[in-house]
Amino acid sequence: MNRKIGFYSLVAIVIGSQIGSGLFILPAALAEYGHMSLLGCLLSGVGAIFLSIVFGKLARYYTGVGGPHVYVSNVFGFKYGFFTTWSYWIISFVSTTVVVLTAFSYITPIIENSIGKSLSKEAILVLEIFLILLFMILNLLGSTTSARMEMVLSLLKTLPLVILPIGCLFYFDTTHFTNGTFPVGSFNKILSNSTLISFWGFIGLESGTTPSENVKNATTISRALVVGTTLVAIIYFGISIVVMGVIPLTALQGMDAPFMAIAQLILGGNWHIPIAIAVFIVCLGTLNAWIFVSGQIAASAAKINMLPYLFTKTNKYGSPHYSILASSLGIIPFLILTLNNSLKKQLLDLIDVSVIIFLLVYALSTCSYCKLLWDNRIARTKSNCIIGLLAMLFSIWMIVSAMSLFHLMVVGVIIASGIPSYLYMRNKSLISQEHTTTVTDISDKKSV
Repeated sequence: MNRKIGFYSLVAIVIGSQIGSGLFILPAALAEYGHMSLLGCLLSGVGAIFLSIVFGKLARYYTGVGGPHVYVSNVFGFKYGFFTTWSYWIISFVSTTVVVLTAFSYITPIIENSIGKSLSKEAILVLEIFLILLFMILNLLGSTTSARMEMVLSLLKTLPLVILPIGCLFYFDTTHFTNGTFPVGSFNKILSNSTLISFWGFIGLESGTTPSENVKNATTISRALVVGTTLVAIIYFGISIVVMGVIPLTALQGMDAPFMAIAQLILGGNWHIPIAIAVFIVCLGTLNAWIFVSGQIAASAAKINMLPYLFTKTNKYGSPHYSILASSLGIIPFLILTLNNSLKKQLLDLIDVSVIIFLLVYALSTCSYCKLLWDNRIARTKSNCIIGLLAMLFSIWMIVSAMSLFHLMVVGVIIASGIPSYLYMRNKSLISQEHTTTVTDISDKKSV
């Protein structure tokens, strides 16, 4: 029997999809913008919360099958829905690949120290694939099994995020926020850049909408999205303040692992090992959440004829096994490409592109919400209109801030790669409609 996902499990999925390895480098990435970066961090959190409210209201309107692609398809039609689905699904492979790479970049030195020799690239690749297959099997055992594992991983990775900042309070120095170099540029440029960097940590805020049919009710989705995203915003903002208050901004700039530096400062000794394990656990939670979400994306898209019907089929645990298999195995080719260092660098550069595509998905989803408001299918109240307007302005501002000619070209290529599949699925959909119409006509004639 396929049991439904509860509120706390869904909150864990929402948090797990957002809190990844980026948390551990976010303060260092923001340091070059000085204390003003905290305003950008705060603004990104507020924008993410508004977007989570929008997705929550969309989930309450469209019950049963969920996800940004479903909302866009229902409001703007097959074409927009398909390319939203395709881009959203494909880019999840790239994002998940980087999570796996980051996980092993931290855990590999520990493994090498324990066995007394270095691991080859091929050996690391085997371990990476093994990890993917492990979480693929976990997700094949059903949505509730995956959700419970996400709760465990969320609790494990939350502990260092709470304990370490508490220890930092004894080393906190407010002068770190005012001493050092200050960024050059206009206030808007500094604010938009720092907000964009901070928003990377909120990618995945919509994840709670994709398993819609496996959740107890639409209200659970709405609450989990807002609560989960709010908690993530509090964690990010709190961690940024604490780290910047312990490490001077000039020293923090360009630092690869600020958490390890803090552990050495506060605890000394070999505390880099538990920190590395903590990062690994964080990545495991993100990997589990994204394999789950990617599988649900494909399954829900297939139910509205955006992807092959095969993806809708479920196993005895109620898990869309073909969808999960395709979404999990799709990560492996990208991992193989990373054996080549130049290709690995190119793959990591695609993360910027993935953020833009996610932002485009969020903007289109917000447009869908605004259209439903305009048609009065969602109550056109003052608060609903303000939420929609602010979420839309935030999405557009972030896209404009992030976009460059290179990003525009790569985004165009990724979207265009779906054209063959689009033509096939559209043709299949038209044939199905013609068949239905013909059968109806014959039935009507017989009745006459």
